[in-house]
Amino acid sequence: MSAPGDSGERILVVDDEAAIRGLIRRLLERAGYDCRTAESSAEAERILDEESFELLLADLQMPGGSGLDLMARVRATHPDTATILITGVDDPQLAEAALSLGAYGYIVKPFSPTELSIQVMNALRRRKLEIAQRHERKRLEQVVEARTAELRQAVEDLKLSEEETARRLAAAVEARDHETAAHIERVSVFSGLVARRLGLPDETCELISRASKLHDVGKIGVADGILLKPGPLTDSERRKMEEHAAIGHDMLVGSKLDLLDLAATIAWTHHERVDGTGYPRQLRRDEIPLAGRIVAVVDVYDALTSDRPYRGAMPHEQALTLLEAGRGTQFDPDVLDAFVDALEHAYGHTGIHVRGTSV
Repeated sequence: MSAPGDSGERILVVDDEAAIRGLIRRLLERAGYDCRTAESSAEAERILDEESFELLLADLQMPGGSGLDLMARVRATHPDTATILITGVDDPQLAEAALSLGAYGYIVKPFSPTELSIQVMNALRRRKLEIAQRHERKRLEQVVEARTAELRQAVEDLKLSEEETARRLAAAVEARDHETAAHIERVSVFSGLVARRLGLPDETCELISRASKLHDVGKIGVADGILLKPGPLTDSERRKMEEHAAIGHDMLVGSKLDLLDLAATIAWTHHERVDGTGYPRQLRRDEIPLAGRIVAVVDVYDALTSDRPYRGAMPHEQALTLLEAGRGTQFDPDVLDAFVDALEHAYGHTGIHVRGTSV
């Protein structure tokens, strides 16, 4: 059976009394440990800076600094080195102070070889366990960090997939109507700004902004003769045009992707009116999802201030007057106020140019 110190642990013994240093060194080397000695705190710190030790045994009273001070510094600079305090004073308060500084043991002079051996073995065993636990925590932290990075990458990949799908669908609408490209971007920007004015979380605002780009995707199903007609639509043609809301919803719904699901809702509801006279389902007030109520205001304003095949762009102030006339009937009052606030903020701070108006 191997001796306690057969593993070759290195121990530094610090005591200003040469006889005590020599005695402790002989006892420990007899048990198989590799020992060095120092007569002061300063010498011990110099040795510790040059060599590594598993355990430090330090006397309480030494010239140039106490063993407690030395242990505190060792704990800070050499955290893998265990410490045991040796003292000629049997004082519970002193023992508590030593343990609070991280000491692994407390030996009172005079001590027996057996007591020394037990204290050293216990300190070294505890040190090994604590280092193993620290390494395991670090390993688990690295595992968690790696898994978190993988999850973030998966979410990012999914977001990119959603973005690419939305981009391609929006491009399909743009191919039908060149004016739509700029309209889509403006609706996206202002829908996000309005959502923020309403106090929605940043993630929701971003999602509304991205999903709103597909509000008119159903126009893919509208005939060119109606979509690009250079004049007012007949009642029959208007009914056909209004079908784009349901067409867009049916194209996007059921994807199980947050972006496309919200886009389906917006496509379906951005032509509803809070008084229940909108289309396609005549929803009223809060029956209309907030995202749909937001895009309803932004979409109408941008349509009014943009050139269309059957009319020119309307001046900014005139468009706001028409929106105000729809307060509480066509538009949600809170959303309308948030839009006007966002519009004024954009004019004053971002220099956004609304077609038909120089700002």
